[in-house]
Amino acid sequence: MQSADAVSARTGQSNRSDPFGETMNDLPERGCYEVLGVPRSADGDAIRRAFRRLARELHPDVSTLPEAEERFRELSVAYSVLSNPRARSLYDRFGYRGRGNGFSSRRRGSTGPASILAEVELDTFDAARGTRREVRYRRREQCVACRGEGVAPGSETVRCETCGGTGRLRVSSGLGIAHWLQVETCPDCTDERAPSKHCPECEGTGNVTEERVVNVRIPPGVEDGTRLRVIGEPQDEHLLVRVRPLPEDARLVLILAAVLLVCAVTLFVYFILKSIGATALG
Repeated sequence: MQSADAVSARTGQSNRSDPFGETMNDLPERGCYEVLGVPRSADGDAIRRAFRRLARELHPDVSTLPEAEERFRELSVAYSVLSNPRARSLYDRFGYRGRGNGFSSRRRGSTGPASILAEVELDTFDAARGTRREVRYRRREQCVACRGEGVAPGSETVRCETCGGTGRLRVSSGLGIAHWLQVETCPDCTDERAPSKHCPECEGTGNVTEERVVNVRIPPGVEDGTRLRVIGEPQDEHLLVRVRPLPEDARLVLILAAVLLVCAVTLFVYFILKSIGATALG
């Protein structure tokens, strides 16, 4: 298993053409701070500790969760953003809205393995005969207050102090006595002016977490690991059915009950036949 430091080193690489690294092309929609489970005020050490702890839990080589690979990818991207001061500054200014300004995003769940909204646990009897269950799960929705922009309604924009509002920086590069100037995109505003105030409802992420409650019909004969679609949710989001196996003593009780039932039926038939025979002889 790779160490947290090895993963962060790989995901945090950058180059001159893209100062934020290739991992920024998959900015997690539910928010970098939420993925790492840290507040927006967390310092570098707290972010690093959170990443190492979650990396050990979610690494695909260790975790048994079906969505471990997707969550580990999100974790790596979130850490690469928040551990890079320039990338974090951009993210704090624009939130998820910055995905078009040095960040880009793939709609969560649009490709790759199906995501699991929640798990439904059943015993063997309910799984065999079918049942209904009330299921609660949480999901990310677009913030209604800011319409997904992450900016407080009526908030004004402020001029970027790094580039003076031009969106470009002149960077001197060279080797030995040879020097030249390069024009690069400003890492703090990326051609846009920064909002003076983030949306208070979503803290600038453009998304809020909402709890949903659905009444699900479980069909008879469902097996462990079955995925059920939820009406009204995207096709790649499911409920995962988990069937608890019967303990050994319960199986023995069922076998004994079946044997006793067979014996009882046999005796009943025997006495019926015997009484019929006795009547015929009499």
